[in-house]
Amino acid sequence: MLSKVLKSTATLRRWITACGDLPYPSSADQIGVDLALKLQMVDPELLLILQGSNLPASLELAVLEGTLADAAPTQQERADAAKAARIEELTTSNPFGTPGYFDADGELVPPVPGNTTAAFELESLDPALAARLRAEAQPAAATIGMSAEQANFVNAEMYRARMESLEEANYSLQTQF
Repeated sequence: MLSKVLKSTATLRRWITACGDLPYPSSADQIGVDLALKLQMVDPELLLILQGSNLPASLELAVLEGTLADAAPTQQERADAAKAARIEELTTSNPFGTPGYFDADGELVPPVPGNTTAAFELESLDPALAARLRAEAQPAAATIGMSAEQANFVNAEMYRARMESLEEANYSLQTQF
């Protein structure tokens, strides 16, 4: 299996691009530390192919089917792919949480807390997506059975009650001393 991988045309083309006229190794033992470091910087996929160990199945399949690209992805392409993968991972981790709600039977479904670190990282990687997800995670007035006007009234009443409670607490403290 390894000999087919080592002798594919795509790996030979990538070797020429990465190493020029250096002799192509016939086994993984012929790859020295200096060459391995150079290949790790220039074409990490080629290094994996030549070493033959820990080779992802998708990469080996691409070599065997002849669908491996003749040129290594650029550092920018690798960075973009890594960024996209991280954004996908952060998005699926639900960084902004889920608000609690009452289900059809009137039972409270508790909120799921978000992950602040993941939320900040997502905001730094893709601010527009983070803003959309944050907005989706906020409970809408319609989801809790109130119109916006009703929600504002409830908030105002809660604020008034808090202020009234504070005034009573302050008055009782003043009369005690």
